This record gives sequence, structure tokens and C-alpha cells, in this order.
Amino acid sequence: MTQSKLWQSTPFWALSLGLFLNSYIYGVAASQAVWLKGHTVLLLAWGPLLLALGIGLGGVLADYLGRLKLLMGTPVLYISGSLLILWRPHIIGLSIGSALLLIAGGIESNTLITYAQELITPSLRVQALYTELNFVNLGGFVLAIYTWIAPKLPASFRQNAVAIVPLLLSVLSWVVRSQLVESVSWERHRGQNMTYPQFLKFFPRLLVSSVFSLTNTSGFSLLTYAFGTVFFPHIFPVFLLISTGTAVMIGLSAPIVAKWPVNRFLVYAYLLAAVSATAVRLHPNPQGRLFWLFIITLSAGTSLSYLGEDTFKSAHWPDFYRSRFTAISRIIGLSGYILILWVLNRQPFNTFLTVIAGLWWIGFLSALVWHIFYGTVLLQE
Repeated sequence: MTQSKLWQSTPFWALSLGLFLNSYIYGVAASQAVWLKGHTVLLLAWGPLLLALGIGLGGVLADYLGRLKLLMGTPVLYISGSLLILWRPHIIGLSIGSALLLIAGGIESNTLITYAQELITPSLRVQALYTELNFVNLGGFVLAIYTWIAPKLPASFRQNAVAIVPLLLSVLSWVVRSQLVESVSWERHRGQNMTYPQFLKFFPRLLVSSVFSLTNTSGFSLLTYAFGTVFFPHIFPVFLLISTGTAVMIGLSAPIVAKWPVNRFLVYAYLLAAVSATAVRLHPNPQGRLFWLFIITLSAGTSLSYLGEDTFKSAHWPDFYRSRFTAISRIIGLSGYILILWVLNRQPFNTFLTVIAGLWWIGFLSALVWHIFYGTVLLQE
């Protein structure tokens, strides 16, 4: 596949549509903290918790059943959840339907990234992954626009819209995926087991991947969702629009930044995020222009680091264990975010900003250590 044909390929759209939908559903779960009022921390933790459950299921099932087989089955969960919300648009139907959507999103998000590593030709893999991952940003941006106009809509219409989007996209995704083939590398290595010495060899990478996942998941979600819903619920859509809109624009640079080795790229991206988060902490006045300027640069750093870390944590694992190793680091990241969210409950404004800055500096130091000591492990393929 050449660069010019990337946007014309079926695998590209099959993966991108799925990632768009995953992002949209995760954002809807967080947005309910504003729409439904009250119990903010519980509602913010609801999405990551169920997403982590789906990721765990997907991590195991994709390695045992196959990537494509699993991806052909998850639209059933999307359709079931959507129809349940439409059929019973009250608390029980809404809760169970949303849970099914989030679990399906977790299964798919992990499996899609795993599948992409094995499906895309090596010469174009990093650029294709960066471009596909930008559809996660696009899903968040579409949700941001919807969140902005949602308060002006009747509650029943708002709930129906939330269900109709995954219903339609899951059907479209299933049609596109039906034209794909199972991962050849997974089929070649299925049934193999890892020895204890082999696990120890990969442990440093798993540890660093988990730190990256924690810092990126927590740093993004705290600022975009928790920060806005806790302190500025009346302008929450503004945080979402700035964060996701900036991320989409930055994600268009994929053909350029994909030319750098991923380990070096992560150092630059995390440094930008850490410096920007520190600047936000030093200028914590939402009435000032500097605050919003640094929020924009932080969103840019977050987007860039996300492209690199999601590519990093799914690459260079044994094929039969790739899905499980990817899932472990992602579950650690989401679990850490839930814990941090619980600890920060009822904490003051500046404490939130301090924690966000600290997380990005941890990510930068981890990326720097990996680049210095293990930099040749993940080179451009």
C-alpha cells in the first residue's frame, strides 16, 4: 500500500470507523456527569470502569479467538445497547444500554489497535496508525459539538441521538469489516505459550507502556472531562471543543511526525505536554488569555503523545500475546485514572492542575529513560 492509497483502503476505514465510535461512546459516558447532574465522580468513573472491563475481555478473547472474529461479533453488543436505550429510555434501559456500549467499545478499541499492528504493511504502519488514531480525536470533536448543542435539545431527543450514532456506525463497520481477512501473523503463532524468561524480557516494556497509558489517560481525562465538569460545568463544552478540536488539527500532521522514530517522538510530545501543563498551573485564571493559550498547547501535546503511546504499547509483542499485553497497560492506565479521580474528589482547583502537570512530567521522564536505554527497541519499520 502506498501513501496515496491509504485513504482508499478498506482496512484503513474499517479500523478508523471503529476508533471513531469508541471515542464517541467514551465521551458520552463522561458527558453524562454534566447532563444528569449530581454524583459527578461516580459518573466520570462509570465510563473508564466499564471500558476497562471490555478491554480485559477483548485482550483475552482476541488472542484466543482471533482479531477479525471478535470484531465481527462486537457490533451485536453495540446494536443491543443502542436498541435498549431507544426501547427503554429511562434509568434502567439507559444504564444497561450504556454499559453494553462501553463494554463493546473497550473490546473493540483494544482489538482494533492490535489488529492494525498485524494488518498494515510495515513500511506504512506508523503513519497509518497515527492517522487512524486521529479518528479517536475526531470522535471526541463530534461529541464536543453535540455536547455544545445538547442542552438546547429535549432530553428524549438527546438520548435517542446518543443511541442512533453507535447503531448506524456499528452496522456500517460490520459491512466494511466483512471484506477483511484474519490476521495472518496471529494465525501463524496461535496456540504458542510464553516462558517465564521471555516474560521477564518484555517486562520493562510492559512497565513503561503502563506508565504511558496512565499519564495519557489521566492527563487527558482529568483536564477534558473531570476539570470541566467539576469546576466549570457551565462551560464544559468549551473545554471539550478546545481539547478535541486542537487534537484533530494536530493529528493531521501524521505524515510528518511519523517519519521520526516513535521513542524519540514520545520524548518531544511528553515534554510539550509537561511544559504546557506546568504553564497552566502557573497561570490558573480562566479569565486570562494565557490560561486558554496554554490549554491549547497542552491539548496539542496530549494529542501528539496519544498518537505515539497508543502505537508504542501495541507494537513489538509476541503475536499470540499482543492483545493481552496491550490490554494490561490500558487497564492499568484506566484503573489509575479512576483512583486519581477518587483521591481528587472535592480537592481545590489548583490541586487538580498540580496533579495534571505532575502526571505529564512522569510521562516525560519515562519516555526519556526509555529513549536513552532502550531507544533501539522501537525504531521506524
